[in-house]
Amino acid sequence: MKLGFVFKLGENLPDPPEAEPGKEPKLKLVDTREDSPTSQEARDFVGGYWELVHLRNGDQLLVNEMGRLNGLPVNKEASRMYGGIIVGDAIHLKGTAKWD
Repeated sequence: MKLGFVFKLGENLPDPPEAEPGKEPKLKLVDTREDSPTSQEARDFVGGYWELVHLRNGDQLLVNEMGRLNGLPVNKEASRMYGGIIVGDAIHLKGTAKWD
């Protein structure tokens, strides 16, 4: 069976807003297993359910999975690392802090 449409994730979403001065989203760096957040700690930091995003260099980002739909502002530093749009607060996991 062939479908007659193509669904592109995010094509109907509005552009995320820019952050207000002084209220830019945070990017937290974690690089040791001892400091790696629990699921609940990640949820508390990103402000909702999290999504694990893999970076090209092998590092990971924990981001708010509904951030774009909820109108969170662009996280410029996380977006630069990812090479696409990341919104809201994020956690950068590297080294032994990465999740399996």
